[in-house]
Amino acid sequence: MLIVALAADMFYARHEPEHKSGGSSVIMLIHAVIYTLITVGALIFATFSLISMLIDSGFAGDANGQQIALWTSLTCGVLFAALVGRMVLAGKRPVVRKVFWAIATVSAIVLIITAITGPVARASATRTDRLIETALPQLASSIKEYADQNNKLPPTLEDAKSMAPSYYRDKVSQLVDQELVTYKPNLQPAADSEEQLFAPDNSSSSKGVKIAPNQYGTDKRFYYQLCVTYKEAKKNDGYSSPYEGESSYDVAPSTYNHPKGNVCYDLVTDYNYAY
Repeated sequence: MLIVALAADMFYARHEPEHKSGGSSVIMLIHAVIYTLITVGALIFATFSLISMLIDSGFAGDANGQQIALWTSLTCGVLFAALVGRMVLAGKRPVVRKVFWAIATVSAIVLIITAITGPVARASATRTDRLIETALPQLASSIKEYADQNNKLPPTLEDAKSMAPSYYRDKVSQLVDQELVTYKPNLQPAADSEEQLFAPDNSSSSKGVKIAPNQYGTDKRFYYQLCVTYKEAKKNDGYSSPYEGESSYDVAPSTYNHPKGNVCYDLVTDYNYAY
């Protein structure tokens, strides 16, 4: 689009009158007014984005969204301001035309390079984050499966990774093999699971039939900790915190929201709460 626009402008510049009049003047003024309004709107939007970043009010989602909004609006404002200058002044001052061509060319090149390298660089930098977010809950499920079958926590993560669901087994293995997670078993002594499960018995007068806890898993609760290191923070308002099985212990780690840096999850292998 840049090449087509510059070529068209160069051909037009050969016949551009110094003083526009009549229909050409009306067309120029209409476009100049529209582009000026866009420029003003973009600068106002950039101002609000900058203020939002300074006071951290959560505008545009998060810090990354605020930066995107700021730079996008600034780029839009500069380009449309240059375009207005090109339309209004270039007929009298040909140097303005060349300045506009330079601004448009440099802006397009920078935007193209950024659009290509930015997502690639970010995807590369957060590759391990995505692996952790996908595999860590499945690793916790594998540890619960091991505890269910052996009535104890696995000594190491190597003993648990093979119990991951087949669809996630490769990712769980990568998580463990690359040493992206540290495991601390037995944060506190195992405890009897006190919660009882009830199954409906189709009776309107009864709460239900009591089911023994070990019918769906071990009758013990085992406490352990998984720690990982995230390279970038992530905020997803569409997902809430996980259900807490007991006190500060969760039955599964929630990786939808997390800060940057080291994060530890205190977990419990409680099938009653999970069920």
